[in-house]
Amino acid sequence: MPFPDRLTPTPLSARHPWRGSFAALLIGMWAGLAAADQERMPAPRVFAASDGAVAFAMLPPALDARTQRVVREGRGVLYDLRADGSWRARYRTQGWYASELFVSADGRTLVRLGPWQRGKAIAPDHLALAFHRDGKLLRQYRVAELVKDPTAVRATVSHYFWRLDEVSGEEGGVDAPRLSDVDGTFTLKTIDGIEYVFGLEDGAIRRTDPPVIVRR
Repeated sequence: MPFPDRLTPTPLSARHPWRGSFAALLIGMWAGLAAADQERMPAPRVFAASDGAVAFAMLPPALDARTQRVVREGRGVLYDLRADGSWRARYRTQGWYASELFVSADGRTLVRLGPWQRGKAIAPDHLALAFHRDGKLLRQYRVAELVKDPTAVRATVSHYFWRLDEVSGEEGGVDAPRLSDVDGTFTLKTIDGIEYVFGLEDGAIRRTDPPVIVRR
């Protein structure tokens, strides 16, 4: 199904707190561990810029019902909010899908984080993040380029964590990846304690803390 030229935002549901007995708490802990090792299923998603004036909507790859093979790659569209409340399509992307993505306020830059990394160790082809400018791929980095200590990755039953926020237990906290429209940067921290600051216009590494060399 093609993307519409106009889009109506949908409110997000709220999460509710949980309480229970000690026995239920143990069950909940096991359930939490299992959930943490379950890959987030690809689904239609909408990512808005900080000011809400632009939003990027995307659809996951389409699979053949019988063979489960990909018959259509993931695709997306960048929308601008008009004065009358409608959304106008500006540009479209094709050939990729992301469950974590950041949109600059002007809508020109998209930063997508890599997919679920299967296995217990870093592989050469594992994508860390990619920068897109006006719908075109600008630059991308592999996990092996950013994580300098491969032994620091945290393995689970089926995959591994390579970002610091994935193990710090504070979603949206100080260790979480973030986009700043003020200084035009994107910041990300790896599990081995390196903070990378990228430029939004070119996707290049502006600085790291501590200083490291990234060989391309």
